[in-house]
Amino acid sequence: MKKLILALLVVCSMFAPTLAIDMSSEINTAAKNVLPQVIEWRRYIHQHPELSNREFNTSKLVADKLKEFGIEVRTGIAHTGVVGILKGGKPGPVVGLRADMDALPVTERTDVPFKSTVTADYDGHTVGVMHACGHDSHVAMLLGTAKVLSSMRDKVPGTVVFIFQPSEEGAPAGEEGGAELMVKEGVMDNPKIDAVFGIHINAQTEIGKIARPKNVWIVPDMPKTRSGKIMRRVIAAVSNFTDVGDVTTLANPEVVDGIRRQVRAAKAAKGDVPRELTETEKAEIKAFGTES
Repeated sequence: MKKLILALLVVCSMFAPTLAIDMSSEINTAAKNVLPQVIEWRRYIHQHPELSNREFNTSKLVADKLKEFGIEVRTGIAHTGVVGILKGGKPGPVVGLRADMDALPVTERTDVPFKSTVTADYDGHTVGVMHACGHDSHVAMLLGTAKVLSSMRDKVPGTVVFIFQPSEEGAPAGEEGGAELMVKEGVMDNPKIDAVFGIHINAQTEIGKIARPKNVWIVPDMPKTRSGKIMRRVIAAVSNFTDVGDVTTLANPEVVDGIRRQVRAAKAAKGDVPRELTETEKAEIKAFGTES
């Protein structure tokens, strides 16, 4: 987990090279020192999971810790979302670091001492609740990053916005939530964020290593929001797509088909048309031209 905390800190250094050059030793030491707390937070959150839009205890924990670190805190964003704003002592960009907070309606069947025994109502049924997707680790890692950076704020160039997002797994029926609602409520605008980064744990990746996907991982039908337009620009800028057959999102065929359509549309928009396009793809090419 120390490696993952360092990865989030490295993200900040990408936009502030002096942070990486002048403070690498200090950051490494701080990350090592905060690790026991990060593990403690992660295990507490794992033992007390909450479903989407119901992350009340988790958001309170996050807000309390951020305040303890002397970070400006905003709560109630997209229902239970929390944002922390750390203003560095030097001029620089505004960088967002994001973690998701919600758990899944899954009954935990492990023997660890911090296992979840929580149950909750889900779609009219009583279900077990578990952090089966790693969001407990994500929250703990970002809290650790916030503590490290807050301890050296005078040396930090720019501003860091810590975004704790609720409802990543999807809002309950009839409710809004998640990243889209946070954006709608202005999370990207005050202060105006130049770039946002996140990281996801992966049980299949060897401990101590950080992996990146082979291909760009996107979802179809992105909303016509600022973030959606940015993603379209990213797709349109890529020219080396050769095979997207191994790109999946939870093995959802509709999403995979959507990815293939988006990639073909991006290629066609760049003048690379390998075959006759469908009407759907023609419409998506037009969308690239009007929304980019």
